[in-house]
Amino acid sequence: MDFLKLLKGCIFTIFLAFFLGVWILFEAPKSSGVADLKRLEEEFVKIHPPAYSYQSGEKHASSKVSSGLVQQFYLTKMAEVDVKDFYEKQLLANGWRESPIESLTEWTYCKGRLRAEISPQAKPSGYTFSISWFSQNTSGCP
Repeated sequence: MDFLKLLKGCIFTIFLAFFLGVWILFEAPKSSGVADLKRLEEEFVKIHPPAYSYQSGEKHASSKVSSGLVQQFYLTKMAEVDVKDFYEKQLLANGWRESPIESLTEWTYCKGRLRAEISPQAKPSGYTFSISWFSQNTSGCP
């Protein structure tokens, strides 16, 4: 009877170890998030806001095991198309490209797993610029 319990316990432990190993190998996030947040911050500071835009509030930066985000809201009197053109020139010059993901409310660019977004807002007149990443590639870039 004790031998049977021991055998069942061993079999259970082997199966548990096997499934845990498979999960770690194929499903577990490949990053701690800390290095990715640093990369997001580095990419974020490469892109400067227009001279006539003003930061509103604190810059938000956060990272989890499966995602990360750096974003800032800016007030501006610039037209939306001028904001888009300004950021597009900088993003393209820094290796970004327009994302194939289409949106009616924001302009999206990608660089590998990274996604940059410019989201215009009517009231107050301004926009949010953000750079993010997700463990699953949702940027639209290959």
